[in-house]
Amino acid sequence: MSQFLWVEDFGDVDVDATATSVFGGILANQSIPDNEFGLRKLLANQGVLLKLDFVEALEFIRNPEQLLRIDYIILDIWLPVDTTKNTTAETGEYLQTLLQRYHADTQTACKELEKMAGYQLYVELIMEIGFPKEHILFCSNHAEELSSIGKAFGEAKLKLPDILTKQKEEDIATVQTWVRERRENPYYVLRRGILNGCQYVQALLKEQPEAAIQFDEFVKTDNNSPPRTISVPEMLDYLESLQNILPLRHPDHPQRLYKLFVRSLAFEWDVAQPYLVGRNQDGQLQAFGWIMKNVRNWAVHKNLFENLTEKEVAFLFLIDMRAMFQLEITETKFFEKALLSLFDSPLSQDEMLSIIKYKNLNLAKSYSSLKWKGRDDKDDVVTFVGMLNNLVNRDKISQDEISHSLFQMFWHGLSRARVNNVTTSTERHGKIENAGIWYTFQIHDYGSAHPNSFLFQLARHIYSESKLGG
Repeated sequence: MSQFLWVEDFGDVDVDATATSVFGGILANQSIPDNEFGLRKLLANQGVLLKLDFVEALEFIRNPEQLLRIDYIILDIWLPVDTTKNTTAETGEYLQTLLQRYHADTQTACKELEKMAGYQLYVELIMEIGFPKEHILFCSNHAEELSSIGKAFGEAKLKLPDILTKQKEEDIATVQTWVRERRENPYYVLRRGILNGCQYVQALLKEQPEAAIQFDEFVKTDNNSPPRTISVPEMLDYLESLQNILPLRHPDHPQRLYKLFVRSLAFEWDVAQPYLVGRNQDGQLQAFGWIMKNVRNWAVHKNLFENLTEKEVAFLFLIDMRAMFQLEITETKFFEKALLSLFDSPLSQDEMLSIIKYKNLNLAKSYSSLKWKGRDDKDDVVTFVGMLNNLVNRDKISQDEISHSLFQMFWHGLSRARVNNVTTSTERHGKIENAGIWYTFQIHDYGSAHPNSFLFQLARHIYSESKLGG
């Protein structure tokens, strides 16, 4: 989900009523605290950072690492200016310069700035920092200041943005719609999930540098010597580079950036050899490795990824993080939950458990369909991933087919086909021909023993998109 910065002065207004006016659409059926401390905690769990003072907000937006945490900003106009708050030297110097523009007397200047505080933050964001103005919403009940705000925008040669109130019913509906639509925008859900995921793993690498990386298990050195060690700085740089591909400003053609992102994501897998990895974790690590190895080769040599959606990109990012880094297998991380929310038709937990228990995955349908598609392939293979790779190399898989094929690799990578029986015909013209080949699938449990595990949650979210039944 997207994350918001809300800069608000509650004043004498009820805290819970104000919060409901703005975020009621995402806080439905929740008990909203009537105090600022409790509200701040509640909102943080919903991806909303609350700042109650001009100086506090100014310090936040002037810190690039902090600003990277949010996607949208909602500003009040009138904000208290507390010059006693601790700030960096740079922000403190800027604040003193700003106050002098309003009045030589600091106390008088603070009172004047309070009336225009939201405007000053807006100017700082769009003029100095380059934050997209379409990502900022003014929401204030200080109608008495609108004339001075309008004058200030005019003098600055800026277009006055819409200023909504937290009292009028039509404005409240508009604000809540604005919040809901932006919170659920697929591009920003994807971008925020990637940022949070990369930052989470970066923090993990710094805390547990020796234990967090498992990608080196895939990497072979010369003469079949033990896998080489992948350094922490290498992985930190890799994760940093991924965060710079999808911009805050929505691109006109996001698919172009999705293609670039997937190519960058899979770049390191050029040197990987998934067969080096044993079938630990019930084959999960090796299965994920084969997905990323093939995606890397296809991204470099084929034009399959021209029309990727947020779902495919999220899927590959999740697979990559789980393959390269050691994350707890029995739980789903917060950034993983956010990215899985992009899949709008997940099975319920009970539905997924039932399918796995009774082995109703219908893997035979998707397997035989691919086998038939490659019936003329001289290099016949048994594994689903191998068959798919052969078809891709022969340009037999279209851009429209690659989406569900990626998801199917997950299911078949964990529940591999095995030749169960081969019946041969009598010798004809000096040859013995196969009359029939029977395959069986050893169905994986897909984490069903731990319903909160990443594997199980991934399975139930992508099941409908996988089109296992054709």
